[in-house]
Amino acid sequence: MTDTTVHQIRPFLRDHVYAGRSLLFLEETESTNLFLLKNKKLLSMPGLVVQAGRQTKGIGRRSRSWCGGAAEHLFCSFVIMPPSSVTFLPSMTLLCGLAVFRCLRDLGVRDVVIKWPNDILIKGKKVSGILCHASFFHKTPVIVAGIGINVKGSASQFPGHLRKKAGTLEDFGIFTTPSTLLVDLSRQLEKILVTTEKSGLQDLIDEWKKNALCTGYSITFNSVEGATKGIIKDLDQMGRLIVRDLKGGIHIVDSGDIDHDYSQ
Repeated sequence: MTDTTVHQIRPFLRDHVYAGRSLLFLEETESTNLFLLKNKKLLSMPGLVVQAGRQTKGIGRRSRSWCGGAAEHLFCSFVIMPPSSVTFLPSMTLLCGLAVFRCLRDLGVRDVVIKWPNDILIKGKKVSGILCHASFFHKTPVIVAGIGINVKGSASQFPGHLRKKAGTLEDFGIFTTPSTLLVDLSRQLEKILVTTEKSGLQDLIDEWKKNALCTGYSITFNSVEGATKGIIKDLDQMGRLIVRDLKGGIHIVDSGDIDHDYSQ
């Protein structure tokens, strides 16, 4: 990162504390998350959001690639110094998912749901993914929250194996721009984090569960016994799954323990 890059940072939503207080726009980068993690100086800027016009090596959960297609989409990462009650990645991922859900709902999107831990679906098609990384600036914990939303074009822009799984907002009759979406998303994320600081996580987790594919679904996860099947019973206070296996045992499961997607 050069001093020129720092000088390109501009005020964005000045009244914000946690999300979108300032903005750095990059025409192209391999990944907005990786850009921030490689440029530690930027982690000293709480509220900064980095937006890219194009990502060449977007990343998803378990180091999978995030394919953003060929059209115009929102690729962004927030530098968040979380409220005292949010110190773990599972809860931060859930809060980001709730922010995306609220944002799309307010745009008039129907049939939008959250899929634990980090996907947003419309009519079963993934339109958004979230990936949070924990880091430190000196001794201060920082979360880099990466969010991608497919905005324009049709499913034909995606590789063949993804066309039945991925979609765009335009596919579902929602016409907006990445810049407009970033403002709305920043405002929702700021509201959620302010609420968390004032009132804690529980009401937000309850809202998340109400709008998510989660409780009652089957899942395969890794345990000390190897690959284990179970039913999702609930979320804990940090946003991890509470799962009952087929023998009646209870497990706390985070996203790193999952081998397969879950189903009803």
